[in-house]
Amino acid sequence: MLSLTAVTVTVTATLEGVSLDSLSPLLTRGEVLKFDQTKWLRSMDQATISILKTVYTLRVTENKRELVYDLDGLLVGSKSFIL
Repeated sequence: MLSLTAVTVTVTATLEGVSLDSLSPLLTRGEVLKFDQTKWLRSMDQATISILKTVYTLRVTENKRELVYDLDGLLVGSKSFIL
């Protein structure tokens, strides 16, 4: 497998970058990654800022494309849906 440790990927809703190597488990069918996330919520009415620690879940979905897996359950490609 190709190792690209120097590459950093920005994931939506996370402040820090995520290395490409840390995303490689997502290529296995059914795998889910969880990252700790800090959310800042502000209330203008109460003039407060709340800091919440939450978990950001990242998974491969078939929302827009059909996923193609090999016999070992590794993601090898995707195909367009035919309507």
